[in-house]
Amino acid sequence: MGKRFSQLEDVYNNLVAINFDFNTLPANNKYRKYAEWKQDPDKRTLPAGSAQDTGARVGAGIKPFGLTVDPDNEFNVGMSGRVNTELGSLGGATLYGLEVANLAGYTKRPGFTPAKTILAVKRATSVAVPGTQNRITGQP
Repeated sequence: MGKRFSQLEDVYNNLVAINFDFNTLPANNKYRKYAEWKQDPDKRTLPAGSAQDTGARVGAGIKPFGLTVDPDNEFNVGMSGRVNTELGSLGGATLYGLEVANLAGYTKRPGFTPAKTILAVKRATSVAVPGTQNRITGQP
């Protein structure tokens, strides 16, 4: 368990060690909610649609700037299928200097990490309304 719920986890483990009955706590108590979440596998599964669908990874050929134009400086790197799809909708990979179709001349280099690029797309869905309860603690 990560740091986020480490205090809840510590209290839970201590109470379990002394055979504490969590049902004696009020229904909206965070320790009772955490115990219910911990003990019920169905509550630990994420709701449908919350998992990221990144798609299969695809190769992309890049020519890093600052290097001489040379076939030895053409690298094959990976990107997610979702990024590839979004690139197509934004004008295509060639607009951004990427080659995604013909990667025959591009070399995979172990240890080479290209500069990180983040493609952000505004989501059409709305965010959670303030006041909704946390699935684990039951608190807003």
